[in-house]
Amino acid sequence: PVRDAVTNENNKNRIGQDAFYLSLVAGRGVMPYADKGDIGNKMPEDLDRCKEVIRGDLVINSMNYGIGAYGVSNYDGVCSPVYIVLRPNASMDVRFVSRIFEARTFQRLAQSFGNGILEHRRAISWDSLKGLRLPIPSAGEQRSIADFLDRETAEIDEFVAESEKLITLLNERRAAVITQAVTKGYPSRNVGQVSRITLGKMVNSKPEGDATYLAPYLRAAHVQPNGRLIDLEEQKMHFSARELRQLSLRKGDVVVVEGGAGFGRSALVRQDLEGRGFQNSIVRLRPISGLVLGSYLDYAIQSALILGEIESLVSTSTIPHFTAEKVARLRIVVPPFELQESLVASVDYQTAKIDEAIETAREAIALAKERRQALISAAVTGKIDVRAAA
Repeated sequence: PVRDAVTNENNKNRIGQDAFYLSLVAGRGVMPYADKGDIGNKMPEDLDRCKEVIRGDLVINSMNYGIGAYGVSNYDGVCSPVYIVLRPNASMDVRFVSRIFEARTFQRLAQSFGNGILEHRRAISWDSLKGLRLPIPSAGEQRSIADFLDRETAEIDEFVAESEKLITLLNERRAAVITQAVTKGYPSRNVGQVSRITLGKMVNSKPEGDATYLAPYLRAAHVQPNGRLIDLEEQKMHFSARELRQLSLRKGDVVVVEGGAGFGRSALVRQDLEGRGFQNSIVRLRPISGLVLGSYLDYAIQSALILGEIESLVSTSTIPHFTAEKVARLRIVVPPFELQESLVASVDYQTAKIDEAIETAREAIALAKERRQALISAAVTGKIDVRAAA
């Protein structure tokens, strides 16, 4: 059982307000609070209730374990009282213990005993962990397994890091292609002069008035950073017949994300989406015939986002909003209508090759991460003989 490998530590902070406060960041592990940036939970004002952590302890965020919020501490300090602090017993190699908790199979097992609606956010506890069964080899075998995994995962991690750098460079190239095509010496106009702008409907859970049609709707999550709309599990809300007509989406429209982290993202609607509306996190631009092509307008919006022009328009509130009024004020370069099609064709051709290279790199990263997980699981459960692998 887990309790034979680690001890649950509940020591409260004995240092006081001067204690070194540590945070857990998903995918990055335990780090000083000052290094994590403006993400996640804030440091509590009162540190007296925090748990003590020493170097070598395994720290787990009970709510976010399934999304990677765990790690071995390289520091002495204190952490949130809701974290689980586990100290490897004398017979255990901390590197081996951490690999068990890193194994996706063990994570799924642990979370199956947690509480919560979302599978990846089920809160686990020491009581649910301590009785789970672990494979525990001898100390020497633990070291051999840990050495093997340190070496093999380091190579995989290096490959993933290089592939992510490549994706960054390709995205920069993609951005350059777009901005060069749609910012050259032609007159500029406000977006509101070349398109009709409509904000979506606030999400409702119950029919109101004549809103009796239950229909799927487009939301911000559908709009991806690469200017594409993706299919997601359909969510539905109630519309009236008039609202469905007014909030229709047809080929050539451009949709723009209104608020949140993805504000300003845009995508071209490439086919009629009959019977589907859009919520108020989306602004629809319907190009005025003869003035601008939807495909060109989409690239112009992407260029404005890349160049920071949209950011300069949004509010400085906690959650930025690229409102319909601000979309209308955004100025874009508008070449003669007859030239827009050739500009779009050129950008489409160049970005298609770049997007293909990006997708290839992402697939390689996904495969590498799958292999990493398979190696960890196989090594800690004895399914591969690491002596032969060495």
